[in-house]
Amino acid sequence: MPIFVLLLGRIIWKERQPLKIYLSVIPIIIGIAMATISELNFNMIGTIAAFASTIGFALQNLYTKKSLRDLNIHQHVLLQHLTFYGFFMLLTLWLFTDMPKIMDADHKNLSVHSIITLLFISGVCSLLQNLTAFSVMALVSTVSYSVASATKRVVVIAVSLLTLKNPVNAFNVGGMVMACCGVFLYNRVKTNLRKIPILPTFSSPSTRTA
Repeated sequence: MPIFVLLLGRIIWKERQPLKIYLSVIPIIIGIAMATISELNFNMIGTIAAFASTIGFALQNLYTKKSLRDLNIHQHVLLQHLTFYGFFMLLTLWLFTDMPKIMDADHKNLSVHSIITLLFISGVCSLLQNLTAFSVMALVSTVSYSVASATKRVVVIAVSLLTLKNPVNAFNVGGMVMACCGVFLYNRVKTNLRKIPILPTFSSPSTRTA
């Protein structure tokens, strides 16, 4: 996603970033690829859907940041509007697609009440994640948010290894370490760019006399 945010920001908003920023996100992408390489199960439709989803999230980040800046609206108010719009737009689709499959599936010992409880917990977790995401997005740039989002993937992978006992090898661990080092490198580059001093301007003696 950081690469897509950089490219789409350059194409849509004509935003230009220093070369160091472009180079600093490369280790993150390589690291995540290494960490997930053992999970790959190639499928053309799935691959296209994944790319489309990534581009969609990148566009969402760009336009959310622009909305916060141009509309001068609080990030949580914007999230509230988007949540209501998304709910009413997708409710009918969900009722005719996902809900029948959920109810007809073989859930073993899970009752309908348990399924509703799990869906509710999932919705609350998603709401908390979005509140955090919009709060962070209001404070940092879209590229920094995308880097943080990419780092979240590493955490998800690590947690899945502990909870789901997924197989992992040294190559995957090396990818996680590289991704974390890439985040550190990106933060260092951003910090150094902020520290670049701006030369002071002085007025000439004749101007001061006037």
